[in-house]
Amino acid sequence: MPTVASLHARMIALKRRLIRLSGTEFDPSPAAPPDVHLSPSERHIHDYGAAPLRLSWRNAGMADAGAWQIRCRAKLAELCGYTRSATTPEARHTREHAAPGGLLRTSQYLRLGAELDIPVHLISDPRHEAPLPVMICLQGTNSGIHLSWGEARLPADPERIARGSSNALQAA
Repeated sequence: MPTVASLHARMIALKRRLIRLSGTEFDPSPAAPPDVHLSPSERHIHDYGAAPLRLSWRNAGMADAGAWQIRCRAKLAELCGYTRSATTPEARHTREHAAPGGLLRTSQYLRLGAELDIPVHLISDPRHEAPLPVMICLQGTNSGIHLSWGEARLPADPERIARGSSNALQAA
């Protein structure tokens, strides 16, 4: 007898096939708002246009290679985000979504600078008062962030959720 998870997976697979038959590409993730920038390459291209190349050895105007390396490493740390920003990131496009178990998922984009936004999803229990402990879950580049809050978008997702991949819900 089929499980609920396998029936759910079949429904998602059928939806995916119907969408593809219509000539449209199947994308299980909702589109980001039009003024949100999630591509690191987009940020790099933005920065390349204004880069004065002051740290190149040719333009540094320094004779001491060791001092030049120290200066370059400090700048690299700053550019990589290893230094604390002087400003608080701006929260944009905040939305609330119901999550299983009476939990709440708040999604937003944090604007860290020009052409640089980070999607953030906070799973919380509205029955408890803040401040509460926080667990940070870094998803990387796979397509499974929605699994963290128990949402199935791809045919294999119901099985993954049934095996415990909804770690944000479990932590909350």
